[in-house]
Amino acid sequence: ETSYVEWLEGGASEFYGNDVFLASAADESVGAAVFWAFNATNSTLHMAVAVPADGWVSVGFSPMGTMAESDLLMYTLESPEDVWDMYIEAPPADRAPLYDAEECSNWELVNVISATLDGMLIVEATRPMNTSDPQDYVIVDDNTTEPTLYLIAAWGDESFTYHGPDRAVSPNATF
Repeated sequence: ETSYVEWLEGGASEFYGNDVFLASAADESVGAAVFWAFNATNSTLHMAVAVPADGWVSVGFSPMGTMAESDLLMYTLESPEDVWDMYIEAPPADRAPLYDAEECSNWELVNVISATLDGMLIVEATRPMNTSDPQDYVIVDDNTTEPTLYLIAAWGDESFTYHGPDRAVSPNATF
């Protein structure tokens, strides 16, 4: 088994280059570590998220730092070969995530490390920076402007269900 630290020291921190810790709404010492890199050659975003969970994780982009109008990547250990492209509509719609149509699913699963020695679930995936999907935000590699999108994350044990306090948001990651 691999630990989170072994994953980082094995090249992840150098490959991604950008990272932020999203503290849980319930406990600032627990949360999601999110890593990303931009590939200018093929205009893709490479992203990894590590959370203290053994069931599922979701990470995404939100214009307000809430679930409303968010663009999400969703992974669950119940379907270990799949990653889903999801979104949440604007209020007053139900806040449950919706699946993008199959032809619009733009995330590609790269790697999963689960059941680690330290209880972390690590998911790595990639997607085009501009998917041309109306449910996806265009991701811009621009550290000089104010953030236009917040990073959000949620996670849980067992089956995908409401996250409760296992959620986090970061206003300081620029996209």
